[in-house]
Amino acid sequence: GYAYFRCGAGLMDPELALYIDYVLDPRDKLGVEFTPKETLCKIVDKMLSLPEIGMGVQMDDLNVETYLPTIKEDCGIDSFKHAAGAKKSENVRAYIPILGMLVVASIYVFGFVKFGRGTKED
Repeated sequence: GYAYFRCGAGLMDPELALYIDYVLDPRDKLGVEFTPKETLCKIVDKMLSLPEIGMGVQMDDLNVETYLPTIKEDCGIDSFKHAAGAKKSENVRAYIPILGMLVVASIYVFGFVKFGRGTKED
């Protein structure tokens, strides 16, 4: 799980990413044994203590119970309601990847038009 987490850590709230990094990093836990359920519940509790996970995403958006049907019972939580101040993921940041794609596409089009179509005239 640690390698998968490192791939997506930049998309998370920085506080959450640091916490998950600490929980999953095995280097400072010599002799300590955490069960997978205990580790997962620590991370879920931290996620719910923040207004959002990152990029406007909340636990409800992830449909966690689809692939972990007993998560609420295992972790002793009633709902995936986040801390005060949270809103549903109707965040402007959701459009950032689309805007980035448009910027990259426009740079390619500009370069293609400005510098030719890659053909040489002899």
